[in-house]
Amino acid sequence: IGPNPEVTVEHFDGGNGQYTFFVTNNRAAPYQLSIKFSEITNMKADADLPVEVVLPAGMKNYPLFHLNATGAPAVFQYSYRVQLGDPRTARNDPGVRYVFPFEQGTARLVMQGYNGSFSHQNTYALDFEMPEGTPVCAARGGVVVATKSDGTRGGLQHELEAEANQVTVYHADGTYAVYVHLKHLGVLVQIGDTVRVGDPLGLSGNTGYSSAPHLHFAVYLPTYLSATTVPVLFLGPGGTAIQAAQGMTYSSVR
Repeated sequence: IGPNPEVTVEHFDGGNGQYTFFVTNNRAAPYQLSIKFSEITNMKADADLPVEVVLPAGMKNYPLFHLNATGAPAVFQYSYRVQLGDPRTARNDPGVRYVFPFEQGTARLVMQGYNGSFSHQNTYALDFEMPEGTPVCAARGGVVVATKSDGTRGGLQHELEAEANQVTVYHADGTYAVYVHLKHLGVLVQIGDTVRVGDPLGLSGNTGYSSAPHLHFAVYLPTYLSATTVPVLFLGPGGTAIQAAQGMTYSSVR
């Protein structure tokens, strides 16, 4: 598998039958990495296999482990997967109050709430009704670690899921939020940007698996090579805490 945008794994032949595996984390957030070998013949690694580590933010060209030939022919094939976040340290801080992810003073309907029957079963996610082109704002400060803006299609076909334009923001407590279904070329931030509460991230749209223009918002807590959605509370008038519910309309306050 070749390099991916977040993490790269490369191996170099150092001669004498030794291969060194170098890893790079291209993001300002930690990533989990798992390297598995589908074939390894007449070779021995100086690390436990599969190799599973957490790469700190911004790690560059780190020599992770070696493979050494023990005979001939020496053959290996591998693949790897990555997952945003460090499950050892990530915590969902219950004291945080998110702001509703749209412009201050505007109000939006929750089309589908937590564990909604349409597409949110067993998922803590919210769908806010938004006409296409509505500004989408950061519900919490953090750093932008992923974006997609080249999707052009939307509809109720699951094969369109990969078309969804989105922004992912990594938070200080190790959780991260996704803002999904943005319009084509509707992302307004770049990877590596630090955003504050209320900063514009993009423009709402109808890309991906979507029945109508809206914003899908969810907060994730990293787990072992995966992540799970978590419920969050939003800031209401006078500093009150709101758990958003399907069918209700909410105004964004700061």
